[in-house]
Amino acid sequence: MKKKLVLFKIIVKKLGKMKQKVLHLCNDMKKSIIKSSNIILSKMKSGQGLLFRAINSRKVLAFGLIVFMTTMVNAQTTYTTAASGAWNTASNWVSNSRPPTNLPSGDSIIIRHAMVYNVNQNVLGVMVVNSGASVIGTGQDLTIGSGAINRGKLINRGRVSVDNLEVKPGGGCTVTRVLPAIHNYSSIITAGDFQIGNNCGAGSFYNYIGGKATVGGQVHLDNYLYNEDTMLITGNLKNHGGYVEGGGFIRTPYLEIDNNSGRPGTFDYINICGPSGIAPTIDVNGTTYPNLIFMYANASSSNVVIDRDSTRICGTNQQGTALPVALISFEAYATNGSVIVLKWKTASELNNQGW
Repeated sequence: MKKKLVLFKIIVKKLGKMKQKVLHLCNDMKKSIIKSSNIILSKMKSGQGLLFRAINSRKVLAFGLIVFMTTMVNAQTTYTTAASGAWNTASNWVSNSRPPTNLPSGDSIIIRHAMVYNVNQNVLGVMVVNSGASVIGTGQDLTIGSGAINRGKLINRGRVSVDNLEVKPGGGCTVTRVLPAIHNYSSIITAGDFQIGNNCGAGSFYNYIGGKATVGGQVHLDNYLYNEDTMLITGNLKNHGGYVEGGGFIRTPYLEIDNNSGRPGTFDYINICGPSGIAPTIDVNGTTYPNLIFMYANASSSNVVIDRDSTRICGTNQQGTALPVALISFEAYATNGSVIVLKWKTASELNNQGW
């Protein structure tokens, strides 16, 4: 049995470079094999034949190898940056271990430095960009969840700048707002387009307070967009059966809205305006409307649904009610850990009793 254990360790060594945690697994495997061997020895003492001993000792070794390889397949790996520089340079990653361009589910990428993004990365696990870190590239795309269902997450607290950005599953999907998803607390920039979701209703973008998304092309929304802060879109915002909410601000010159697989394009609690404060063109299923009021009265609800009060174009909702004030700035900060101070400046105020 000892010879078989030595042979087993040689096989393991030839499989490639093993991590420290895998060596611990080998020790656990050794204990398991020894325990199984004791069972065999017990059966041998009970008078069972040589053939039984040979067959079962091979089964123990085979079982050990199967369990070991299964553990290797299911092991989770975290890839962490060690220094600023090119993404595809191994020495810029801890243990010279850079992530595969298709990050498997269960694995993670942790960005702690300023990385020159020179690959096309797909994330089925989790990618985290820490505060003060960055992922900046030219001509390279970043995809979250491509080729799988309910996989992939990007959490950005630093800066991400790529060519095209996409968060959507592949090969069908389960309708969900959970995965794949992008959670942005800081800055995301695309030179090209930003695709959110796919036709069957999965893939989400969450832009929280402090988050800013700047899109050089168009935003194509097929599922869910939650925007608490700011999105600046050079091209169209195409709401193809998606859902927009969050109370933040979106700048776009053109709103394109239509039905997708029975889901109307929906807007709930959002403020949308064009460049220079001019209302964007509103296109619903190929028909343009001058404002929300006219669109609400004439467009089919099978193509578009808008909350009557909280959805606004340049501050005015579809009932024609404008915000009572025009803000220049608004600040909030804590003092002594228990008092919140609010400061604001207004350009104009109307019907402002109680403001």
